[in-house]
Amino acid sequence: MNIDFKLFSVLILLANTIGFAQNRLYHTVEKGESISEIAEKYNLNLAIIYELNPTVKGKVLQINTILQIPDTTVSSAKYDSISSIIIERKIHKVTSGETLTKISSKYGIPLQEIKRLNPTVVKTLPIGYLLILKEEEIVIVENASKDKENFVEEFNPDILKDSLSTFFNPLNLIETSAKYIGTRYKRGGVTDKGFDCSGFVYTAFKENEITLPRTSKEQSKTGITIPQSEAKVGDLIFFATNGTKTINHVGIIVEILDDELKFIHTSLKLGVVISSIKELYYLKRFVQINRIF
Repeated sequence: MNIDFKLFSVLILLANTIGFAQNRLYHTVEKGESISEIAEKYNLNLAIIYELNPTVKGKVLQINTILQIPDTTVSSAKYDSISSIIIERKIHKVTSGETLTKISSKYGIPLQEIKRLNPTVVKTLPIGYLLILKEEEIVIVENASKDKENFVEEFNPDILKDSLSTFFNPLNLIETSAKYIGTRYKRGGVTDKGFDCSGFVYTAFKENEITLPRTSKEQSKTGITIPQSEAKVGDLIFFATNGTKTINHVGIIVEILDDELKFIHTSLKLGVVISSIKELYYLKRFVQINRIF
């Protein structure tokens, strides 16, 4: 069966071990605890906890909920070989008229499995929403030349945080952004009741633990400016739409098709929507692309 979906491969763990990949701790939520407090307790990035416990994302933690926590204190005996873990996600972009039931039938994936992988989806799917269809964890084993003791001494949990900030956030950012498709334009808005262009970008990044300046002009000075040919998903794209060369509009790149860049942004008339740089209006007003992380 030829299934037409997009495949994202996200590297979430570098210089780790099979022992680490297979060992988990379990934390029972106590009264008043938040995900942030639990992450701090175990010295972990929030993204790691959400990756292992996708059903709690965006929800209030209930007392006695059991969370999976990666065990970073595994004994040296379990560090048998160095490996990398790759999370492969098969993604479907929602089109007009599609429902979860139709998508489940199209790909032959149980409806409950799709709901489990997409805990924040609503009954009416926004057009352009990036729906996770399947998620696989692949372990790549390499030959280890270092002895176990030396490897344990050199292993640093911050490697996990750094790799997530580099590889995990772009996809997470797109998922966050897509849930707002259809939200109306509102000058100065930074909530789901309405966004302006920079307010939308500011909010999407903030929900992924990255704080940007509030205006598009200041956002254009953040990170590094890169050529259009080197653009990647998650980069910011800037325009000057006010008749001058001054930047006053911003979006987030969500798809790259050869020389075509598609970006999600807040349009004055349409609200949060996905557009293409090949549209004449944006092509004429394009200024630059920035990479934040």
